[in-house]
Amino acid sequence: MVRWRRTTAAALAAALVTTAVSHLPLPVSPALAADGRTPISEEIARRLAVPGVRAPMVGTRTLGTFELVRRFYEERNLMPAWTGPREPRSLVLQLLEAVKSATRDGLDPEDYHATELGNLLADLGDRRWALSHGAVESRAALELIATDAYFKFAAHALIGHRGEEPLRGDDLAEDGLDDAVAHLEAAIATGTIFTSLTALLPTHDQYPQLRRLLASYRRLAAKPPWLEVPQGRTMQLGNRDVRVPILRARLAAEPGAGLSEDVRFPQWFDGDLDRVVRDFQRRHGLEDDGVVGTTTVRALNVPAEQRVRQIELNLERWRRLPRNLGSRHLFVNIAAAELDAVEHDRVVARMRVVVGNAAWQTPVLSSTITHFVINPYWIVPRRIAVESLLPNIVEDPEYLRVHGFRVYDALDTESGELDAATIEWSELGPRKFPYRLRQEPGPDNALGRMKFVFPNRYSVYLHDTPVRDSFVPRVRTRSHGCVRLENPDAVAEYLIAETEEWSRAKLLEAIAADERRVVRLDRRVPVHLAYLTAWVSETGAVQFRRDYYGRDRRLAHALDGI
Repeated sequence: MVRWRRTTAAALAAALVTTAVSHLPLPVSPALAADGRTPISEEIARRLAVPGVRAPMVGTRTLGTFELVRRFYEERNLMPAWTGPREPRSLVLQLLEAVKSATRDGLDPEDYHATELGNLLADLGDRRWALSHGAVESRAALELIATDAYFKFAAHALIGHRGEEPLRGDDLAEDGLDDAVAHLEAAIATGTIFTSLTALLPTHDQYPQLRRLLASYRRLAAKPPWLEVPQGRTMQLGNRDVRVPILRARLAAEPGAGLSEDVRFPQWFDGDLDRVVRDFQRRHGLEDDGVVGTTTVRALNVPAEQRVRQIELNLERWRRLPRNLGSRHLFVNIAAAELDAVEHDRVVARMRVVVGNAAWQTPVLSSTITHFVINPYWIVPRRIAVESLLPNIVEDPEYLRVHGFRVYDALDTESGELDAATIEWSELGPRKFPYRLRQEPGPDNALGRMKFVFPNRYSVYLHDTPVRDSFVPRVRTRSHGCVRLENPDAVAEYLIAETEEWSRAKLLEAIAADERRVVRLDRRVPVHLAYLTAWVSETGAVQFRRDYYGRDRRLAHALDGI
C-alpha cells in the first residue's frame, strides 16, 4: 500500500480554501454506459491502458506518477474527480494556486503542469463543458494531468524532488502512514485541495525562515548586481585603500548590514566597517578577524543569483529530512561542522565537530542512537588500514606496539592475536591485506574515550578524539567520514538523561576506570546528519557555508535533469 509520511483525518478535514470561481452553467448529465461509466470515463480508461510504457504522455506532458494515477482512477471506477458537474473548475483552480505557489519553495510550477492545466481549463471553459468529442478528450486530459500534478507535488513536498525519474507507489511507501490515494480522495470530497497539499511541506521552524530568506534574495537578485570587491592586498581596521568604498557598498547591499551612512573619510577602514566585516565573516563560516583577504573577498563576490540557488537547494534538503526529527535528537550539520543537542525544539548544547574530508565524505543519514561505548576498541576499517596506517607500519616497525594496535586474521574471527613482527608488511597493499587491526582503549585510541553507535549502511558513528586541536580551525573537514565530537561528555550526559541506570557521576567513574563499558539507552535518541549550506540562526541572521563536498552543484544538476 502507498503511504505518505504524515496526514491525518483532521488535517484532511481542514477548512475549505475559498477560491473565486466563475460559475458556469451546469451541463446536462452525460448518458451512462451499461457499467455506469461516462464517455469521459471511457476516455480515461483508454488513456490509462498503455501497456509497457513506463511514463505515458498526455498531450505534451509525461505522467510522472502514472502508477498512482492509474490506481486512483481504478479505485473510483474511472469516474471523473476534478471535472464533475458541480462547480467544475473550483478544485482545479485550487490545484493551480498550490502549483503556482511552489515558487516560494524553490520549486518549478512547470514540474506540476502549470501551463497545461491553465490551458486545458481555459479550453474547457470556452466549450462551456459541452460533451462534444473534443471536450471529452480535453476533460479526460485535464483529469489525468491534474491528478498527476497533485501526486507529484505531494511527493516532492514529502520526500524531495527526484529529477526526471518517474515516481512509483513503492517509492513513497512507509508503514503506519496514510494512503496517498485516500489523501487525494478526501481532499476532493472536502474541497481542500490547496490546504491538503501545502500541509505536506515541512513545518520545522527553519523551513518557513528559509522561504522568507529566498524571497528576500530573489528581490536582491532582481536589482542591479552588487559591486565586486577587487582582489589585492589585505584590508583591515586602520587601513586606507581605494577599494574600501567598494567594500562598504557591497556590504550595504544586503539587508541588515547596519553600516553608518555618515562617512567622513570614504577610503578609511574604520571601526564601523570592521564590525560589519566580522559579522559577515561569522555568517559565512570564516575566521572573524576583520581581515579582508582572498577568502573573504571570494565570499563577498558570490552573486545574489547564486545565493538564491543555494537557498533553493537547502529548502530541498529540508523536504528530504524526516518530518518528525524527534522531541529529543542530535542534529549534525556537516557543512557547518557543528552538532546541536535538541530538546523540545530548543538547542540545549552546541559544539564543534570534525567531519570527513573531501575523499572520505561524511554521509547524510537519519538513524537512532541505540548505545554508546566507554573506552572503546577501534576496529580499523580495511581502507583506512591500507591507505593510512600501512605506510606508517612499513616505515616504523614499532608503530603498532607504540600506538596500541593488535593484529588478527581478517578471515578467521576465532583465531587469536598474531605476532606483528612475523608479517612482511612491505609486501602488503590494497589487493593483499588479510589482516584486521584493533586499537586498544587508551589515551592514543583514535576514538578517544567514547563511541556513539547508530545503525547505518556507511559504518560511521560519533566519537571522541585525542586530537583536541582539530576543533580550532574554522574548516574542520579532517576525518575519514565519522564525526569527531568536541565535547563527548556533554553528548553522553544528554543521552543518559532518560536511562535510569546511569548518572553523570557513574559516567565519569566509568571513563576514569579505563575499562570498556557498553551503555545501552532505555530510550533511543534520533540522530540526523544533514548537509546544510544555508540556514537562518536563532537570532535571525542568514548563514552561508562553502560547499566543501561539491554537493550543491551535484544536487542542482540532479534537480535540473542534467
